[in-house]
Amino acid sequence: MVKRNKKVAFYFLIASAVLLTQAPAASLGQAGGDQVTGVAVIANSCDAQAAEAMADSLRSAGFDVVVLSADRADEVGDRFPLILGGPDAYEGVGEISASVLNDTDEAWLREVQGALIVYLGYWGNRTAVVIAGQTRNETLLAARLYASSGFPGSPMSTRLTSLESRGVLPGQYANYSTMILSPYGDNVTGFMLYTVSSGTLGGVQATVIVQSAVNVYAPQSNATSVAYYLENGSICTYASISGAGMGSFTSNLTCTAWEPPNLTGQEVPRVLGRATAEYREVPAGTFYCAKFARQTGAVWVSPEVPITGIVEVVDYQPGGPLSVMS
Repeated sequence: MVKRNKKVAFYFLIASAVLLTQAPAASLGQAGGDQVTGVAVIANSCDAQAAEAMADSLRSAGFDVVVLSADRADEVGDRFPLILGGPDAYEGVGEISASVLNDTDEAWLREVQGALIVYLGYWGNRTAVVIAGQTRNETLLAARLYASSGFPGSPMSTRLTSLESRGVLPGQYANYSTMILSPYGDNVTGFMLYTVSSGTLGGVQATVIVQSAVNVYAPQSNATSVAYYLENGSICTYASISGAGMGSFTSNLTCTAWEPPNLTGQEVPRVLGRATAEYREVPAGTFYCAKFARQTGAVWVSPEVPITGIVEVVDYQPGGPLSVMS
């Protein structure tokens, strides 16, 4: 196996982790849609836990939410419909779900072990989101992940402009760490440390996430990424790297303004997220995860992991697999 400089390998891992941290919702699709203020969660009694978890998350973001059984679906009104359960769901929900899903995804939910899906489609002449798993366990996992990532791909995402609305609160996480393993074995090469706090940028209130890298092979080095999440949804970031023999570098502050997402011209229906559920054991413990396949590997995510949701990432690179573990 070709040897790689340990410092270079470590910072390559850092770059991969930073990209994943800045866009954890990408696994579930991109945001879009018209502004909505009300949501109707349609679910059966078996998925009551998932329905309440979804409703609580939506209410905390300022939505007017009702939870309805299938026989009360005519009470949706002008609210956005969010359907929990697949084509075989009990108490009439399955019929509604099947009318939104396509035949391919219905078959996938039935046949693939641990299947879960988030799907944007048409229910009659209106758009709706189906969140479904092969059993109630996968449905609950999909619902919790979809809520924590900001309801990407649906009109609900237009209201999720802050980290607080996604359940990430200042002071909630301080020095939460992610272990980084070597691509050549199970030895630890470093840690990512996260701190969430309140702050200001140009006199504007912000939630600040500081991500620092600790390299066990070069403890005197430092790699830090700072992100300011403003209340209007804008995100401003900069990064700095320093170390012996490396000098120091600090990037310019770059701000991305939040714009109300819009589905106009985008494909409907479409799959917003498709994964399989499984337990994944890592040094931090065992997590019930959604596994998303990637072109060069896979990422396992869980709502139990703060900030990033990432339990483990495996990317197969020319020098070997690299793993980022919680």
